[in-house]
Amino acid sequence: MNFIMKAAWSALLLAPAIGLAMPASAFPLADPSEPGSVIVYPKWRTGTVSVDGVTLPQTEIELGAVCPVGLICPEHEPIKVRFHWVCGGDDKIDNKNICPSTDFDVFLTVDGKAVFDPNNIPIAGSQSHHASLPPFNIDGTPCTRGYLIGYVVNTNDQPIKFDGLIGDAVILNNAASASAYRAPTIQASPTLATGALIGLVPDPLGGSKLAFDGLDGHYAEVTGQIYGDVKYDNPLGPIFSVTNLTLLTLDVRQNQPNFPTLVNFDFWSEDEVIESTSLHFICYGQFALSGFDPNLTQQQMGFRKGVFQSGQAFKTPIGGVFDTAGPVTLLGLVHTFEGGDATVSERTYIYEPYNNSVPVPTFFLPPCGTLGNC
Repeated sequence: MNFIMKAAWSALLLAPAIGLAMPASAFPLADPSEPGSVIVYPKWRTGTVSVDGVTLPQTEIELGAVCPVGLICPEHEPIKVRFHWVCGGDDKIDNKNICPSTDFDVFLTVDGKAVFDPNNIPIAGSQSHHASLPPFNIDGTPCTRGYLIGYVVNTNDQPIKFDGLIGDAVILNNAASASAYRAPTIQASPTLATGALIGLVPDPLGGSKLAFDGLDGHYAEVTGQIYGDVKYDNPLGPIFSVTNLTLLTLDVRQNQPNFPTLVNFDFWSEDEVIESTSLHFICYGQFALSGFDPNLTQQQMGFRKGVFQSGQAFKTPIGGVFDTAGPVTLLGLVHTFEGGDATVSERTYIYEPYNNSVPVPTFFLPPCGTLGNC
């Protein structure tokens, strides 16, 4: 790496948690509050919970489809969505930074609903929608958490524009405690007609990628920096609490090695005492605040609540891995667990973080066998 490249990376590593200047998008950023052609569920986990004698999945994925704005859709218009369970990679050298994934299709109709879960168990009162089980990790252990991404395809499995997907997820912690979040969406280019093919981008190693770059014929861009409210961990009680940050990037090479994603963070107390820290993950990660920085507790920060701001997420190169270094997208959730018992969460709640509206071109490489890859 020459001197100029070293200087650039050093500046990025040491930059404060402020937005990174990026070129303007060719069309508006994705609006996570509007129906889209792509939907992302930032957090799921496997497992079941017994509620009133009924076995329920810990995560219930809810997908809906509405008619895109300005159109009149026929009754029972079929919609096909290609989904991918994406698991975080392990940065142990033996596991080669690979992010495992599996894919499956879900069928529904406009104004209809599909409900499914990562355990693929029947959900009483809902139609049956087969979902593939999440993949195994590279070391052979089951993948128990990750994120889910889906996009509308035609009968030939080609991505198309249909800005009608909506959805949410419900996560059961135990029989008496649950949280839910709205799944963010990504729209397709406004120059495309509904039903038109989404343009794909060739990958240098072969196959095709989905492009979230804001260019005509592609999907809208997503951002790479987040802000949010936070409740600091309290490991001492009497009201115990733990807050988890769930982080993910859409810049993923599924079932292939990936560069680590690095994120700098600033956390503030109510009276603006600052704690600066950082973490890294491979495609996806969940982190308890005091698990990656022991200062992020109520005892150290002096108050229960605060705010945080990330820097621009970026990938940094490591030897032996083919990937693209530089700024990447960053999505996430803030999930707090609290109660009077250090081992049982009586209450849970989820915050969806804000973003800085700075676009980051993103390319998502589905696994071999999808989009004609391999």
